[in-house]
Amino acid sequence: MNEIPMGWSNTDLSSLIVRIMGGGTPSKSNVVFFQGKIPFMTVKDMKERFPLDTIDHITEEAVENSSTIVVPADTLIVATRMSLGKIVRPRFETAINQDLKALFFAEGIDKTFVEHWWRSRSKLIQNLGTGTTVKGIRLEDIHSLSIDIPPLNEQKRIADKLDRLLAKVDNCRERLDRIPLILSRFRSSILTQAFSGELTRIFQNSNKYSEEWSYERAVDVCEKVQSGGTPREGFIDNPGIPFLKVYNIVNQKVDFEYRPQFILEKINSSSMSKSQAKPGDVLMNIVGPPLGKVAIVPNSYPEWNINQAITLFRPSSRITTGWLYYLLCSGINVSSIINETRGSAGQSNISLSQCRDFVFPVPSVQEQDEIVHQIEKLFNFADRLESRYQTARAQIDKLTPALLDKAFKGELVPQDPTDEPASVLLAKIQQARANPENQTSKQPKTPRKPSIPKVKMLTRSTIQPSHLADILKNSGSLTAEALWNASKLSIDDFYDQLKAEELQELLKEVQGELSTSIRLLEAI
Repeated sequence: MNEIPMGWSNTDLSSLIVRIMGGGTPSKSNVVFFQGKIPFMTVKDMKERFPLDTIDHITEEAVENSSTIVVPADTLIVATRMSLGKIVRPRFETAINQDLKALFFAEGIDKTFVEHWWRSRSKLIQNLGTGTTVKGIRLEDIHSLSIDIPPLNEQKRIADKLDRLLAKVDNCRERLDRIPLILSRFRSSILTQAFSGELTRIFQNSNKYSEEWSYERAVDVCEKVQSGGTPREGFIDNPGIPFLKVYNIVNQKVDFEYRPQFILEKINSSSMSKSQAKPGDVLMNIVGPPLGKVAIVPNSYPEWNINQAITLFRPSSRITTGWLYYLLCSGINVSSIINETRGSAGQSNISLSQCRDFVFPVPSVQEQDEIVHQIEKLFNFADRLESRYQTARAQIDKLTPALLDKAFKGELVPQDPTDEPASVLLAKIQQARANPENQTSKQPKTPRKPSIPKVKMLTRSTIQPSHLADILKNSGSLTAEALWNASKLSIDDFYDQLKAEELQELLKEVQGELSTSIRLLEAI
């Protein structure tokens, strides 16, 4: 057993709880019950730390005619079925259902401290859940939870510091989580500009590529445009001709490791000869959703075959594999016919004739190569940013449990030897329980005058998005020059966010567990 800090005492939760109150659900057959103004909290409202409102609202009559109770604002409410380990402190008076319990603690116990402590034990609480279909935690298990209690003043210091630090963690997480959307828009804008000729105009001398672009049907400029099929027989386990399905296109690449299938060579050369594919062909799924899955056939096998949900585009001497690939990745052609797609039961299908009628921009092969080069250069840049984002995001995810761990080991704030020891506090609580005059009166089933709060919706953080986000949000058709300048600004802004003083302070709080992460961040 770990030694507890000076002035702390170990006890179980039952010694700190005055009472636990559960709720119920008004009869749903009486629709009028759910047309009131009293907030009614259920497990589905346990998503926010400080919820500002609930999904359902009930009437006073519903409270009177059911087992639900109305608890005061700022009451600690925990889930006892589903969402185990979650805890909220609503800022309003609310009724609760049978899956929730309201915890009322003795005087001298800081609610914010308990709230953070409960979150730090969320995995333990989830493991205490019993049941098959839906797990629930028994009241006796809640009462028997072991807790190390510091002096009251230290409880408040810990709670205050955790509030400040976790708010910074949330702040950093929100800022970082804007990066994927920014990068997605960045890549999309690169492709849009690539196929309008802007990339070569900016990055090369405008006189270098003077040849006018032509716009031609896919079937006229490609060597082959063909969808596949599925043979009635001829599937084998041992390697033969690899047979591709839509699920083998993952992240715009062929992933044949997942559920590989093969067909016989004689099937490939007879009934399935039309859908033969070879390395360098570009594949696109024509059955969705989602549409827009694209991949280049790799050279890991000399021959391939495809099923009916895929169309292949084979490059010719006038159009390159790279140009075809990024053109189809851009989704320009699919977007132009999206309202014409056919399908049933939620499916969207593109026909082979529609694929053959795609209109492709066709510059010279030399300009195609240059544009592909610039696309890959900018995409590699975006990939590096995304990699740094993922590293930083993983580190942020470690901060909250690390901070909670430090807090409840007594390592987050300094101890004050003048604080009244927790043992004295526990003795006072026990004495108060023994004296009936000091007992807290029973919580009424319904409030005398339910106060209906004026609820304001949460607003997003006031932190300004990055320069790139501003440009992508406020601009129309972006030039490659604007993209390039924006990307320079975005990486600087990204680095600034990672090196912000607040984040550095947070990282210093968890030196032990996150020392490697700190070095990685400082190296960015």
